[in-house]
Amino acid sequence: MKNNKKLAIAGASALGLAVVGFGAFAFFSDSAEQNTDGTVGTVDVSSKGNLTLSNSGNINPGDEEPGKENRDDTTSHELNFGITNDGTKSIVTRNIIDIMVDSHYQLEADGSLSVTEVDENGVVNKKYIEVAEDSRVNLDPSIFHLYVKTGTEGNYTNTKIEEVEGLKTSKPIILVKGMKDGQPVEVTVEERNDTTKIDAAGQKLVLRYIVEGATLGGTFGDGEDADTVVVDNDYVKVTAGTDANKKASAEYRYFLGMDSAQTTDPSLDGMVKNDKYQGSHLTIDLTVQAMQYRNTDAGDYVNGGDWQTVYTDTFTTGGTKTVTP
Repeated sequence: MKNNKKLAIAGASALGLAVVGFGAFAFFSDSAEQNTDGTVGTVDVSSKGNLTLSNSGNINPGDEEPGKENRDDTTSHELNFGITNDGTKSIVTRNIIDIMVDSHYQLEADGSLSVTEVDENGVVNKKYIEVAEDSRVNLDPSIFHLYVKTGTEGNYTNTKIEEVEGLKTSKPIILVKGMKDGQPVEVTVEERNDTTKIDAAGQKLVLRYIVEGATLGGTFGDGEDADTVVVDNDYVKVTAGTDANKKASAEYRYFLGMDSAQTTDPSLDGMVKNDKYQGSHLTIDLTVQAMQYRNTDAGDYVNGGDWQTVYTDTFTTGGTKTVTP
């Protein structure tokens, strides 16, 4: 995997992007924070590996786009996490992945970056105005996608996760998180506009995926685990309990990509300039939900069912502190 800066991304003619800003575009890694173990009755789940994102300090437009997987001027971003079933009950699981992005710099009304200097010849110097965390502008996250990568290095193929054959998942959902009558709510963009009035302050646009997780058998006295089906494919590795380790586990491998051009028109955040993403902060929230494999209302992986949250994790990147002119 390469971690190059790809200054060529500034070329608007090549990618259909605003000229300003993308030459130094990057999400700089800050920290992966918070993991919470939990229980549901006799269901007990813990982490097998915290949520991580590779090359998080160098996310650029066009990364992981199908057709660009094997180019030297793009960077791969592997999203990994894992869970272990510590309980005695067999469980079925699902993964909810929320993606949110905030501007690190002050933006104009159209989404272009505010600058601090224009020289006597009218040339703009890229010295942006940093803003405090509570003043950051929430941006349209629909420019991001989750992929599954197949093949071998140098000959990869990326497929959007919602198009992977045999994997039950929602289509990408754009939600608005906010407050209504003093209570936290989340609604679709259409509901926000048409039926549900939530407070204007503090609204957040969130890109959500709901993805089928593994079915994991419980820890039995003899180490056998008939409910765990061992799987090892492109996006999940499931390991059954053994005599030495009676805990079934799952390790997940997805990839985060960014479109080379804005896909929503007008943008969900109301701003049309793509350089608004320069030096922004990316937050990925993971929620693993589970229910007992037997005697529960399975529903489907998106709507319904007796799902309860058993594990959460968050990965957050920092914004850029320096900008290359």
